[in-house]
Amino acid sequence: MTNTFFCLEITNTSILCNETKPWKLGSRDIVADSKGFVLLVAFMPVECEHCRKQLMKFQAIMETVTEVRVIVVAPYDANPRLIERYREEFPRVVIGMESVNEKIWNSVSALAHDHFIYDRCGRLANVIRHPKSDTSKFEDTMRALKSAVNYAQCGWCQYDPPQLPTSQRSIIPNIGTNKMKTVVRVF
Repeated sequence: MTNTFFCLEITNTSILCNETKPWKLGSRDIVADSKGFVLLVAFMPVECEHCRKQLMKFQAIMETVTEVRVIVVAPYDANPRLIERYREEFPRVVIGMESVNEKIWNSVSALAHDHFIYDRCGRLANVIRHPKSDTSKFEDTMRALKSAVNYAQCGWCQYDPPQLPTSQRSIIPNIGTNKMKTVVRVF
């Protein structure tokens, strides 16, 4: 009788802190254009009942935290008049709408009300999924923004302030999200 042994190597590869796949809103590469800033991208249908409250919170963030930019990406079928009204009411928040040809939500696997936070070098530092992304009920987005501003979560970046410490927390996936993929090798 022959014994056969299999060695199983399991590697977790996080999508966090890797170079971000480029995507455009209109003709602008939003992530590349925001290098040097912490970027909050909110994927938000603008016709929801608490959207205005979220936009008010985003406006307050933009007014108080100069290191952060906020971009709201509305789905391609959003009401353009409502978007224009929100742009006038919240001038510091960039509000854009994906096009039929450039479906950003699909390309980055975003769902309604998800928040993606990019570090100063454009690396995806955190993903806050709904309902935890609701800034009126949870502090997850604010904590993630503070962490991205105050720590080099993804390692040093040429745009980081000189005295910025590296985050001591490890990146652990939330169960039920797309944050980790597992590679299994049998040899």
